[in-house]
Amino acid sequence: MYISGDATEEETLRNAGVDTAQGLLACLPDDVDNIFVVLTARGMNKRMKIISKVTHQENINKLSYAGADKVIPIQEIGAHRMVSMMLNPTIIGFLDSISQSGSLQLRFEEVKVPRTFTKEGMSMEALKIPQKTGLIVIATVNDGVNKFNPSASTLVKPGDSLMVLGEHEQVVKLQTLLNAGLED
Repeated sequence: MYISGDATEEETLRNAGVDTAQGLLACLPDDVDNIFVVLTARGMNKRMKIISKVTHQENINKLSYAGADKVIPIQEIGAHRMVSMMLNPTIIGFLDSISQSGSLQLRFEEVKVPRTFTKEGMSMEALKIPQKTGLIVIATVNDGVNKFNPSASTLVKPGDSLMVLGEHEQVVKLQTLLNAGLED
């Protein structure tokens, strides 16, 4: 599905459903156009998540002021990736292969622990996520604080997030188990 038109025009954004959208990616080639799109879209929908690319570092704050939740410096990210490929080719090759390995499609995903999950929380040991789903738990996130490689005693509570690596079906299984109270 797509809308053909000029994204800098409010009518085009309205036709695209921005006023009820959950998110918007502003990725036009010109920073000024992205600022205009973000400003207009934010005025139309205060609740949606807006992510914008930026070409020139000096425009990062302007996009944030205009209403972008996240601003991505594309050229900087590209430069970091190139340096990483030069200095750590095996690691970068591995990361590329796990996300594009033929029929095996590994994904790095965030799984939110539902508010209906046991209030006391459960330890990673009790959850047995790798055993029940086959997923690798990379980190837990509690109140915006990342805990990488969580230990068996790490407590998972309602509202936390789990950063996991695995196949889509495994992620769905974890979501189902968390919603059911992990009784499987």
